Amino acid sequence: MKLIFWQNIVSPHQSFLIRELAERHEVILAVLKEVSIERVKQGWSRPDTGRAEVIVLENQQIANKIKENNTDAINIFSGIANYKIIDKVFRETNNDDFNVVIVEAGSIIGWQRHFRKLIYRIKAFIYRDKIDVILAMGNLGAEWYSSVGFSKEKIHRFQYFTELPKIEELNISKLECVSPVFLFIGQLIDRKNIIQLVKAMNGLKSYEWRLNIIGDGPQRTRLKDLITALGLENRITLYGNMDNTDAMNFLVNSDYLVLPSKFDGWGAVINEALSRGVKVITNENCGASCIVKEIQWGIVYRTNNLNDLQKALLNEVINFKRPSMNEKICKSKEFEVNYTLNRVNEFEKLLLDNV
Repeated sequence: MKLIFWQNIVSPHQSFLIRELAERHEVILAVLKEVSIERVKQGWSRPDTGRAEVIVLENQQIANKIKENNTDAINIFSGIANYKIIDKVFRETNNDDFNVVIVEAGSIIGWQRHFRKLIYRIKAFIYRDKIDVILAMGNLGAEWYSSVGFSKEKIHRFQYFTELPKIEELNISKLECVSPVFLFIGQLIDRKNIIQLVKAMNGLKSYEWRLNIIGDGPQRTRLKDLITALGLENRITLYGNMDNTDAMNFLVNSDYLVLPSKFDGWGAVINEALSRGVKVITNENCGASCIVKEIQWGIVYRTNNLNDLQKALLNEVINFKRPSMNEKICKSKEFEVNYTLNRVNEFEKLLLDNV
């Protein structure tokens, strides 16, 4: 089987999947650039794609040549008509091509939300006959694409894949304090809802806890001022951006990852937490919340609701009991098998069944 992944960058959220498939099939990864400057600033590095052949699409001619030389390949596009060079390849595919799209639900925040459903309905009308399989991120994505007019028979629940930690990485946990340690990893932007998280933590002043925040962005100054105004400087620490390896060391030494986003098409940091046996607190507008519910390792609260977030945090603080290392490793292995390795095999079977 021959596969072409058409992406804007070499994504660490798909590199594991691509590397696994490249061990058994011929895989080409066609990207507009290897990694963006913005992502480098956030601590990303170029992920390992194994035996996959990576080709940078410096111009339309290169993209066209790849398509012409691989007419028997399955095309796997990230998004629907999102990137100029890749979009042209997608639009020029014909009935003999087998096209797969990997997609997230449309965002429901901002004034643009009123137009997004219309835009996606138009995309469904124009492109649905060109698409053979829709891989939608979580239940959130599957429901969205069904609601805008794509055939339910073509929609399959999908997810992003992050690198799995080695067992020795799980054993470096050095948590000694008896109170819970919370962690946020992400951009300090409005969509990530970090201001609401700090306000929710402020309501728990009578209890012992710590919150570490890794990331940077336009809300950093406002966040720092809020922490000072609330008198939480000794409880909440801002670390800024850091290398992914260092961030994962923080994660494995935390009791909870908190992702309070107003909207996240997936939220790959949830994968990184669960794969390390760390509990997750997130809400229904994060695509990966479906896994948190199924694996029962954390809390999923209602969307963008300060009271519900505070209740979720309070519940964990009041009833806090740190899992043993063995319990964390068991959850880590459950995620590795059921939500990583098995999901790769299911995706591979889906493609093979349609070749």
